[in-house]
Amino acid sequence: MKRFFLLVFCWIVTTNLFSQEITKFIVTDQFGYRPQDKKVAIIRNPKVGYDKSQSFTPGNMYQVVNANSKTSVFEGNITHFTSGDNDVAYGDEVWWFDFSNVTDDGTYYIYDVENQVRSYSFRIADDVYNSVLKDAVRMLFYQRAGCDKDAKYAGEAWSDEASHILPWQDVRCRLWNDMDNALTERDIHGGWYDAGDMNKYTVWGCNYVEILLNAYRENPDVWTDDYNIPESGNGIPDLLDEVKWELDWILRMQEEDGSVLCVNDLEGASPPSTCDRQTFYGPATTNASYAAAKAFAIGYIVYKDFNQIYADTLKKAAEKAWNWAEANPSVEFRNSDNGVAAGEQEGGTSVRLVQRLNASLYLYEMTGKASYLSVFETHYTELDFFKWYNYMDQYRQQDEYMLLRYLTMNNVSKTIQETISAGLQKGFYKSKDDLGNMLGTDAYRSHCRHYNWGSNSHKCTYGNLYYAYAKQSLTNNEEEFLTAAEDYIHYIHGVNPFAMVYLTNMNERGASNSVNQMYHSWFCNGSEDWDDVATSTYGPAPGYLIGGPYGYVSGENINTYTLASCCDNQSCGSKYNNSLCREDLIFPEDEPFAKRYHDFNDGWPVNSWTITEPSCGYQVNYIRLLSKFVAKKAENSQPDAVSQLINPDIKIYPNPTEDDLYIETENTDYKNVKLFDIQSNCVFSQETDRSLIHLDLRNLPTGVYVLQLFNRGQIIVKQIIVK
Repeated sequence: MKRFFLLVFCWIVTTNLFSQEITKFIVTDQFGYRPQDKKVAIIRNPKVGYDKSQSFTPGNMYQVVNANSKTSVFEGNITHFTSGDNDVAYGDEVWWFDFSNVTDDGTYYIYDVENQVRSYSFRIADDVYNSVLKDAVRMLFYQRAGCDKDAKYAGEAWSDEASHILPWQDVRCRLWNDMDNALTERDIHGGWYDAGDMNKYTVWGCNYVEILLNAYRENPDVWTDDYNIPESGNGIPDLLDEVKWELDWILRMQEEDGSVLCVNDLEGASPPSTCDRQTFYGPATTNASYAAAKAFAIGYIVYKDFNQIYADTLKKAAEKAWNWAEANPSVEFRNSDNGVAAGEQEGGTSVRLVQRLNASLYLYEMTGKASYLSVFETHYTELDFFKWYNYMDQYRQQDEYMLLRYLTMNNVSKTIQETISAGLQKGFYKSKDDLGNMLGTDAYRSHCRHYNWGSNSHKCTYGNLYYAYAKQSLTNNEEEFLTAAEDYIHYIHGVNPFAMVYLTNMNERGASNSVNQMYHSWFCNGSEDWDDVATSTYGPAPGYLIGGPYGYVSGENINTYTLASCCDNQSCGSKYNNSLCREDLIFPEDEPFAKRYHDFNDGWPVNSWTITEPSCGYQVNYIRLLSKFVAKKAENSQPDAVSQLINPDIKIYPNPTEDDLYIETENTDYKNVKLFDIQSNCVFSQETDRSLIHLDLRNLPTGVYVLQLFNRGQIIVKQIIVK
């Protein structure tokens, strides 16, 4: 009789475990956590916003459950955030569940015992972010202009021929206001599409180079040579190969006199190789030339350890660009005022000053010449940071990075270092946008003063600065600041009011709920192949960070995503255009700013670009932050590392195999079987609910493959060898 009751009890427990429902009211980092991390799940009860009609009352006991064995490995109570007050940015009542004591490698989920609901699965492992970093960097490969995207590297789904290399395009590009004049032709092919549009901007491109090369310098041991781009395996970290693609384009933008052209206007197309419109460029400017001098100089500092000839080319280009800019200190070209490209990078006197001082420090580091250092030490007090009495905000973080870098330099003024250090620490605790008073003040543990256009990028720069301040001992709370830096990664990876990973098409790469659509010329609305992960053949390429929620108060004005003004009175030019003004895309006035997001990619007049457009600028800030938490020396790690489970009731045979592969399981709940090659291309996919699954692999080339069986949020992974 005891045995009978024991069996009944086990049956009840097992039934409950397998019947658990996934809820978006318990949010975690869907990729996971490192063993030593602070680990906090967020439990949310919507009070204001799109989901306020829903509610969730959490139970008293929460567990961390091993997703394989279905056993609880930790349980505890939850903590009410700020006594249950709604965080105004999110509109949610929030609780925190700290499970930092769980440190063993494995796949887990958070379980509400009373409500019998659970979170998405996640991993705990040292290398939990390694494959995510690879996808984030590979986004830049997909953004390459003038580069064949062979299926071997891009995957069959996103392969394309080189774009914008027709005789009247970038290989023989002409000046914007003299396009009939062959004497203005320049070969300026290459570089990265800047964002969802395919234009290329020199100043911004130089900023991206600086951020990525600093990411390399800050943590060189995490960068490997196996990202599956054309340069992989050449003995140089693939991040540097990718940055070189952009640097080479900036070199082509430099004129003989040292000046640097400011912009390259490219039309978008889907796929990019189908674009046949003429391209053109904007003139040389002071801002572009200072920015290029900066990029070339840091390029020399990094690449001299790999290729001295190339480094020397960059050094010469840096000094030429600097000399021209110093001789021509106020040459401007506002491309947006002249119908060239889309964004405006000019920025005015204060932005030009930052580029000049930044360049001077890199040139000093490159050459050791005191003349470069003196420019910074003479003019640094002209920065807004000092003019506005140590004021910091999320829009001037490039200035802060520069000041922080000066503090680490040798053979510079100790007095100025002390002045800067004191100023940073004062600003740290005084302004509304400071770092020092942010710890523990945000329900989702990732404060952002303004959810501006590109809020996800701002989140990442906050995280980067937390990390930098901790590492440079500008705070007494180093451990707390490092935890805060990583919390911004968790926000991007799903710890947000949508329980969404703000990266595109990552559901087969370890996420459970990632972005389906983004505003992009290639992966555009209506594309049969690339529009939407859920409805198109492929969806957009993986790993793109989208802009994120957009809405904030400035003075008496609310700046936010909205439909074009013509939608207000149905005056968008035609009945069809008016029909595009979808009412379901209008946010109510009380919508919290962190919830002002839709997963869509419609263009004008509903203007999705302010929310879902990606940008290399967003991407590099995310890459820089994520790289701080990646396991070192991860060479040859599985490109598509996912939640790996060891399931004893699964039999896979024969392995190795020459033709047929069989999967035998007592469980018939497996809904999808996929096979990936080592380039992460899906070469086989089958829906099934049978206990004996047969795969015919006789047409596959010999090699190593990864088998994935998907079942209710779990992924069982097995390496398969085809002989």
